[in-house]
Amino acid sequence: MAESKQQLSYMLKRLGEKVLVLQFPQELTKEITVQIQFYHDLFKSHPLEGILQVIPAMNTLSIRYNPLIIKETAIEEFLKSNQSNEKMEDFGSPKKIYVPIIFGGKYSPDLKEVSEILKIKEEKIIDEIVGQEFYVYLNGFIAGFPYMGEINSDLSLPRKKVPRLQVPAGSVAIANNMCTIYTVESPGGWNLIGWTPMNIFDFSVSPPNRVNVGDYICYKLITSTEAENWDENMQKEWDQQWNQ
Repeated sequence: MAESKQQLSYMLKRLGEKVLVLQFPQELTKEITVQIQFYHDLFKSHPLEGILQVIPAMNTLSIRYNPLIIKETAIEEFLKSNQSNEKMEDFGSPKKIYVPIIFGGKYSPDLKEVSEILKIKEEKIIDEIVGQEFYVYLNGFIAGFPYMGEINSDLSLPRKKVPRLQVPAGSVAIANNMCTIYTVESPGGWNLIGWTPMNIFDFSVSPPNRVNVGDYICYKLITSTEAENWDENMQKEWDQQWNQ
């Protein structure tokens, strides 16, 4: 993420007596994502007594603190002392992660409907998804759920009016100008167009996120036989070939 060399401004807002919010411009940009992640990691690597929680979002960073231990002015001074372009330039180590994907039939329950709504052939939708790199702007909603963008404008469509009660883990979905992968089975209203057997969030390992903010995701097609028989050995072979 060394591409972010321009210092962006934020507004510091008070939310009650125990929360400060860094409010960045209401835009979807890599530069804003870098800064939010930078300050989030800064508080983790340089813990201040009295800071209880630091919560990143798409355009904000919320800092929850104990006012009996640390004053708002001390937090402000800490932030100001770290507003350095030089520190930002070399921050982060983005990865390109290749994710196996399959389309069609049971793997793409909404692909036909998406094709009809957008008046784009299914094959073209698949080609556009597979032919694009997706930037991870945020992990949230459910465990490790990546908000990735941006999809090409011709594929932009809203979430479903009636969400599903159960979306299978591994479902690849689109909504508005974003793409995602459902990390666990959960309710959801995104449009399901594909599926991956790759586990991108694993509670049994630390850290559990395989995909992190600032990474790039690329999809590569696999066959139905590969999808049905995917196991740890196949994942290991995949990583050796694509994710070294």
